[in-house]
Amino acid sequence: MNPEEYEHLRLLAEREGKSVAELVRVAVAARYFLPSGTDQKQKALANLFSLPAIPVEDWGLMKKELSERYGPSLP
Repeated sequence: MNPEEYEHLRLLAEREGKSVAELVRVAVAARYFLPSGTDQKQKALANLFSLPAIPVEDWGLMKKELSERYGPSLP
């Protein structure tokens, strides 16, 4: 790590009330030991696409029903 990178981490740690070592530990854990957000999103998307197709009403009718139920704030 170069001095500029370390200084950036030091300032960030100071702002967050943590040590540089703690920031590094958290970053290493997130990178190497926790599932990434991308992995979780891909699994969620795969689960969504694995659901059976359901019939969908006409958008105009659905929009009217949603508007009646939740108010007219839909685009």
